[in-house]
Amino acid sequence: MSSVPRTRPHVHHLAPLRRALSSCGLVPSSMPSAGGLGRADDAAVRPASLVGDAVLSSFPCGPPVGCPEALGFLDGIQRHQIVAYDGPSPLVLGWVAAGVLLRTGRELKPTMAGTAQLAIGRETVLAKAADALHGFEVLPLEPPDDLHPAHDLDVARGMVDRRRAQLEEEIGQRFRATSSAWLLIDGSLSHSTAWSQDPRMLGIAKSHAILPFDGRALTTYLQLPEGCRTSLFRPATRGGRETFSWGLRLREWMGKDPFHGLVRIEAAPTEETRRRASEYSQWILAERSPLSAPDVRWDRQLYGMRAVERYLGAILGE
Repeated sequence: MSSVPRTRPHVHHLAPLRRALSSCGLVPSSMPSAGGLGRADDAAVRPASLVGDAVLSSFPCGPPVGCPEALGFLDGIQRHQIVAYDGPSPLVLGWVAAGVLLRTGRELKPTMAGTAQLAIGRETVLAKAADALHGFEVLPLEPPDDLHPAHDLDVARGMVDRRRAQLEEEIGQRFRATSSAWLLIDGSLSHSTAWSQDPRMLGIAKSHAILPFDGRALTTYLQLPEGCRTSLFRPATRGGRETFSWGLRLREWMGKDPFHGLVRIEAAPTEETRRRASEYSQWILAERSPLSAPDVRWDRQLYGMRAVERYLGAILGE
């Protein structure tokens, strides 16, 4: 079923809300929307175990070849704003959206989407602002013991981030309940037990805060040539959900940065994944272009994912 939201949250139309918050005894405030924030992991190495190979190696995938079946793209976006203060304590509003675009043949169409509007603050702030927060999910902030507003904002950002991830999983589950099409996920499959076991989902991780190797294997990983993939490995995950993974170089990195054009692919830990890793990589290589509007992640971005983000941005009224 279609679940495209009928009303837009209008992220940038906050003047009436700020006036209402002022009448509640709060001091209106503003800050730039942090649209580029993603899941914030601390930089670290978490050693992975290889699947089959004794040492990490590089393999040419072959020429880009489009997926021969219907292919879906699942992604999410988030925004947040400080809109008021009660003394040193901020009131943070957040907007999250997630959706799936499905390509059948050459046609890419929205299939389903969902949004949520969040109001985050200490309980005293939320109590004062209650009359102005109709339509928002009200989330009490559990801050550190000190009253530094920067710490409140850090906690609020994490809450927006987790709510977006939750919404992405909800949309992914709804899509899978109605379709058996291949689905590319922006991020890791290990966040969900169902995703990590789904033989027709592929996760595309663009962040390299967590690296799977060190030493000589890390050099192999970071110097992967364009159009090549690494050996398969089992990444170390906090949730204990097993996946098979491999590095894939989308674009030439020489003269730029070893992370340029490097993504990490995740798939269900099956024998079919072992046999078809290069084929799946060819599908992903075919999705590199055209990018209609490059962003800061253009070197690791896929066209279908970019299309989802633009679609969700329109839903949020951007």
